[in-house]
Amino acid sequence: VYPEVYFTVSEVEEIAVLESDISAFVAQNYANWIVNGGIEQGWDSYIRRLGQMGLDRYIKIYSNAYQRYLSL
Repeated sequence: VYPEVYFTVSEVEEIAVLESDISAFVAQNYANWIVNGGIEQGWDSYIRRLGQMGLDRYIKIYSNAYQRYLSL
């Protein structure tokens, strides 16, 4: 369970944009793979696209918030 962490205003704004795009992309691919299969063939491009969408930044924001939580 991820603890209740707090974000700065700028982090909240950035998360909103990143999460919207990333969540939609993940859900679309998940549904496609369930119905049509092909995860093995599409996995590398899926991971590449998540990187292009800012997944590393999204993870970094959560990591920073978690580090602030630990320092309380």
